[in-house]
Amino acid sequence: MVQALPNAARETIETLAGTARLSAVGPGDVVIRQGETIPFTLVIRGYGAFRRTTTDGRQLVLGIASPGWLVGHPGIAGRSASLALVAITPATVARWSGRDVRALVLADPGLAISVIDTMARFWGMSHERLDGFIHQEARGRVLRVLATYADLFSATGWESLPTTDGLRRAAGWERLRCRRPRCSPRSDGGRRSTATNTQNNTLNPTSHQASSALGAE
Repeated sequence: MVQALPNAARETIETLAGTARLSAVGPGDVVIRQGETIPFTLVIRGYGAFRRTTTDGRQLVLGIASPGWLVGHPGIAGRSASLALVAITPATVARWSGRDVRALVLADPGLAISVIDTMARFWGMSHERLDGFIHQEARGRVLRVLATYADLFSATGWESLPTTDGLRRAAGWERLRCRRPRCSPRSDGGRRSTATNTQNNTLNPTSHQASSALGAE
């Protein structure tokens, strides 16, 4: 808590420690539900995915919360969650009411500075993440995610991650592994697309090949 809120007064840290609602969650459990009031949340152990469900029902994973992350800052202003936080590994989280934290922010300028600093960092990360939407080359997208969340891979191993609602979806890894169609002659002289029986060379995310390719990006 002290590391997450370095400018907060000791009394504020003690109050937060004494009023935290601790929860143990498993993969797939929803920690913060999209559309509901956001609790101020500290990820103590494990990892969670920030998942956005669009109006047409598509689910997009926009980032990963790591141990030590404080999230849910808009809840201090009474805002509803624009993203869900879904556990992708066994995890432990601490939660507080946004209204209660707002009262602490008003009383402790140091806590207010820590909140502002964290929100500014998230704002910058959101802008940097736009590169992932603008440049939709699959291999590059996977490598960027592998580099960003290297600690998650080293802690859990790639194959232990769920294939849905987790980092594979964020990386677009399954699409990178898909078979690429090739063209074959058609009886009318045109070309038609048929699926090959072999996959493209795929990239093992934990291999030296991945590290070398990342350096070339």
